[in-house]
Amino acid sequence: MLRAPQWRSRQSALADAVEQLAVVQGEQGLPTLSPATEPFFDRPHIGLREMAELVTAQIRGPAVRALPVGAGTAEQISDNVSVLVGADARRRLVGG
Repeated sequence: MLRAPQWRSRQSALADAVEQLAVVQGEQGLPTLSPATEPFFDRPHIGLREMAELVTAQIRGPAVRALPVGAGTAEQISDNVSVLVGADARRRLVGG
């Protein structure tokens, strides 16, 4: 994937890796989907199927289930370098 010269071949290699990870995940007894990827609407891109939702539905621990849905990192929200490298800006972005 890292050596692929074109975005489509990088995307294809990444999708292949995701499919292999889904197989390994299933072999370990964790919930998985097959296929794990699908076309992204009518665009020329491949997206991940509802794997996150499938795994999240299996969470049983009350402390983990009590965590806010969608909480994540600044990188999931913004690609603004000034925000990502500034600790105060990062905290404001993620509500911390």
